Amino acid sequence: MNFKKTIAKSLVVAMALGMVPVANLQTAKAAATFTFKGTEGTATVNGAKFWGIAKEDKKGGKDSVEIGGKKYKITNVQDIAGMIDVYAALKGKAGIIAAGDTPTPDSNWNVLSLDAADNTFKVQFVASTSAVKGTKPANALGGEFGYLFATKGKKGAEEEVNLKTDAEKVEVKLNDGNWQTFKAFIGGEPSADTVNTKLRALGQSGSSLSFRIMGTNTAWASKESKLKIATQGNAPAAKVDVTKETTSIKNGVEWQVVEAGAAADATKWKLSTSKKGLTLDELKLDATKDQDLLVRTGATAKKIASKVGRVTLKKPESALTVGTSNEITGTGAAINVGGKTGVIVSSTLAYDITKGLLLQNVSNKDIEYALVPSTGDTSKFKWSVLKASKDPVKKPTKANLKYSKDEKANTWTEGKTKLFLRLSGVKQDKNGVATRSGVSAGAIIKIANIAQNVTFESGSSSDTVKSTINASATTAAIQIATGTAATFTINAKVDKVVNPKGGSPKVKVVKALPKGVTYKVGKVDGATGKFTITVNVSNKAFTGAEISADAEYGLTYEGANSGFKITFAKKN
Repeated sequence: MNFKKTIAKSLVVAMALGMVPVANLQTAKAAATFTFKGTEGTATVNGAKFWGIAKEDKKGGKDSVEIGGKKYKITNVQDIAGMIDVYAALKGKAGIIAAGDTPTPDSNWNVLSLDAADNTFKVQFVASTSAVKGTKPANALGGEFGYLFATKGKKGAEEEVNLKTDAEKVEVKLNDGNWQTFKAFIGGEPSADTVNTKLRALGQSGSSLSFRIMGTNTAWASKESKLKIATQGNAPAAKVDVTKETTSIKNGVEWQVVEAGAAADATKWKLSTSKKGLTLDELKLDATKDQDLLVRTGATAKKIASKVGRVTLKKPESALTVGTSNEITGTGAAINVGGKTGVIVSSTLAYDITKGLLLQNVSNKDIEYALVPSTGDTSKFKWSVLKASKDPVKKPTKANLKYSKDEKANTWTEGKTKLFLRLSGVKQDKNGVATRSGVSAGAIIKIANIAQNVTFESGSSSDTVKSTINASATTAAIQIATGTAATFTINAKVDKVVNPKGGSPKVKVVKALPKGVTYKVGKVDGATGKFTITVNVSNKAFTGAEISADAEYGLTYEGANSGFKITFAKKN
């Protein structure tokens, strides 16, 4: 049987009887189709020229239109201008829009029903999950720079939104920027580390973030959840004293040492427990390279970790060569700085080491020195600075080091105490850059007094006929005729005179001169060390047939301590 022909014949009969209106035989148009973009809140419509806002009319009142078995009242009909801003039309609330090809809504129009946007979605930023009241989040992401976690649902019935597994369903906007997925914002799959790194950057200036659950083709984007990332606190002050080798890193401050210019390693922060501040020795620095000292205040339950402070420590200068075979011997030492004599060590008084040591800086660099007893801890020096002089040749800077027979702090004892020297560092500048003091080197002080001797060089007589004098070594031999008066001059000398102004020797009588004989000791010339001893013999001193007498004296001048003798004999 041919069904098509049978149906056609039936229609012709029905038309003839007036049972089917001719107009209804026109080809029915396809209903309008909506494409809704939840991320934007907009819609485009295919097969429609007009649109309006619809509301379901369950009672089917006047002007209602039946679409898909339900009746609607459609108002605010407008022509479609490319797209429809559905969010603006419905204000993000639950609602219906309708669209069709005719300016007057009819049953050929179609509708798009949308539920209200979720307004319970919330993202929170906390310094620590322990600070969260109530149920602790199980999927918070972050670390020392804070944590992010999300929830949705009414109060008391919230459920956690997993920002890791839903990273492509949740959108985020930085300040007034553009929306992007949480995954794209983090730069890959979110993890505790990647989120913590991002939060560190955001916390440097206190950025603002907006979050929402992304809209879909059938649902609005959720209500925005806005939050502000807590600004990191300022870094604690970091000061280094390169001379005292101390720092300001006290109890509660976290620190680490890194290569110069390197970033902090999150796994290597150490907490200082020092009440006075860590020493450079405790930092375990490398003397062969530049390094940076980083400091911060660590994270707590209520605060994220602070910003990082940085001090750049330039490597120290190499050690000086101090002494020979670990000793400073002789009457002193010249120590090279930069290839030429830079430091001179000598006795304050060359003939008396008990008066102390004289340390002179004749270089153009600051020098540091320290005295360390033989029983002392060589790791705990008390360094003092000897500044460079503007005119090191004419006016070197000096320091006097006190002598002590028995070892005491800040003094030196011959043959026991060590003198350590090093080049000074450069103090920390406003940019946080300092140069560490040089590597130290020391030697035992074995300074000796200079050798000063008194010698007779020659002698002369006022009466060369009746007297003679022979002066050498420390003896003056005089020959004189009986009953003769004469004046004898002994020319003497002190080796290595120290005082350029000279002075008078001290003479002590050991054995007195004969009666009628006197003497006088002259002043020592500071430049030459020469002086005279004058002996006056009266004509009554020697009247007997035989002359035989001698006198002995002790003479001291500076470091010289020498006896001398004067003898008398008859001249025939």
